[in-house]
Amino acid sequence: MTDLGSVSRLRNAGLSRILTGYDFLLSLVVTLCIYFTDFDILTNFNATDFVSQSTSLAVSLIGFIIAGVAILVALSDEKFLLYLKKNGVYGNLLFVFEYTVLLAIFVSFIGIVLQSYSFGRLEFHIFLFFFMYLLFSTVYLVSNIISFGDKKGDKILTEGLSDLMSQLESEDFVNDSDELEAKDDNDSMNE
Repeated sequence: MTDLGSVSRLRNAGLSRILTGYDFLLSLVVTLCIYFTDFDILTNFNATDFVSQSTSLAVSLIGFIIAGVAILVALSDEKFLLYLKKNGVYGNLLFVFEYTVLLAIFVSFIGIVLQSYSFGRLEFHIFLFFFMYLLFSTVYLVSNIISFGDKKGDKILTEGLSDLMSQLESEDFVNDSDELEAKDDNDSMNE
């Protein structure tokens, strides 16, 4: 399942990005706060239902994330993909997609295991951490998709301006402007 491309993307993105990313740290802080402040105050809370619903959401996210990367790659032209690769954005984007899918698969697996056996407070909070991490990683993924769209817009704008400048500098435009100047000169002489 993991090929050389995945390993090189992990090496380029680095474990430091994973361990120092806001998605990981925020998940850790929220989970620790819940763990240390949970003194059986939530008497109506059903951990088993939470794990079941969270597992279903994680499984659904797998399909949406895979569809998302397929759509982004399919809608991008070859020149734009080369531009992204040249600037190092493409590999980072693929890493975030790939990592988030693997995290969703892992959360799904943990959820299935927890639903199959009875679990305690610690196991629930470990699951909660990974589920929260999946949610925040999905937010990070959406942020990267928006950045991708922004770069595509910049590239389209740059190409459009380049084409416009080429058109303005072309011989046809010079001839048209010369004709307009001659017409303006004739109009001013007629007055």
